[in-house]
Amino acid sequence: MGCLNFRLARQSAKPIWALIFGGMMPLGGIESGFLSHAVGVPWTIAVGAIICAGAGLVTWWAVRRNPTASN
Repeated sequence: MGCLNFRLARQSAKPIWALIFGGMMPLGGIESGFLSHAVGVPWTIAVGAIICAGAGLVTWWAVRRNPTASN
């Protein structure tokens, strides 16, 4: 029964992931295009790296704060 629930949860999450991934990619391209015209490509890459690092730190903090989620 537990395996069945896991499969159902995984199958229902795939379309949501595809919608978010596919929908956010064009928006990120538009944002990076505007930003690169305004401040230049090196600064755009730096801002993107800072955003990715920040998201990683927030995720790391959230996982460490809730130890039951990692079990």
